[in-house]
Amino acid sequence: MTSIDGVKDPRTAGVDYVRGRLVCVLAGEIAERRWCDEQGRKFRAGPCAGDRRIYRSVHRRSRLRLRSEDIRQETTALVTAHWNTIVAAAPQLARDGFVAPDTLQALADLAGVADLRRID
Repeated sequence: MTSIDGVKDPRTAGVDYVRGRLVCVLAGEIAERRWCDEQGRKFRAGPCAGDRRIYRSVHRRSRLRLRSEDIRQETTALVTAHWNTIVAAAPQLARDGFVAPDTLQALADLAGVADLRRID
């Protein structure tokens, strides 16, 4: 069963899938906050509102007892570990509104995911 956005329904997905989904939707905000801090700019929460809604929906619908603080710590650690790659991909994201599949695969390789298709 899939949800509206084409991913697994969190009510039937396993804990690893749900944790990964939560980390993914939180990573943008964590990276944005870090970039703003480094640039001396004020973080604006508005652009992250959609991701926040997805996070709350997935977290609530999963019925798993995953602590948001644990998800935030895991996400922060991943963003920190891959910061240089994130910064390198940022111009393409800003220009095109997405990151090309080959760039995504390179980022996944760095994160230890051999094949993006296996994330689902």
